Amino acid sequence: MKIALILISLVACTCAFADKVPDLIRGRYRDEKRFVEARNFAAFQTLVADSYVWVQPDGKTKNRKDAMAEFAPMFKAKSIKMSIKIKRIAKHDETYDANYENNVTMVVEGQGKVHFHEIGTDTWKKIGRKWLIVKTVDTLSEQK
Repeated sequence: MKIALILISLVACTCAFADKVPDLIRGRYRDEKRFVEARNFAAFQTLVADSYVWVQPDGKTKNRKDAMAEFAPMFKAKSIKMSIKIKRIAKHDETYDANYENNVTMVVEGQGKVHFHEIGTDTWKKIGRKWLIVKTVDTLSEQK
């Protein structure tokens, strides 16, 4: 009887925690916004798994190293403002997919204001003790 009660308690705790995962992921997006606007590239990189894959709208893929090389110049802008809207978070086995729309406005030396608009899905997975982005699939990525 004690074993059954312990198992029921563990399942209840696990279910209660699982319901909080979308809130944890939303918190990671708040972190991302803060890191981007502070132009803190090192902190931004802590959100992305070593195994990260970025699928662009044309179907081309980039690994973490190539993706970070493409993102790095953004963090050298004079200023950055970012707004990200999470549309939906859905659970898939051990991962969560977050559909979002992202708008970034930067002031870039020699170019003035530059605007980016992105619609995509991030796949989040708990690795170690952190929820990290393991994959991004962009359906739209444009400079306005």
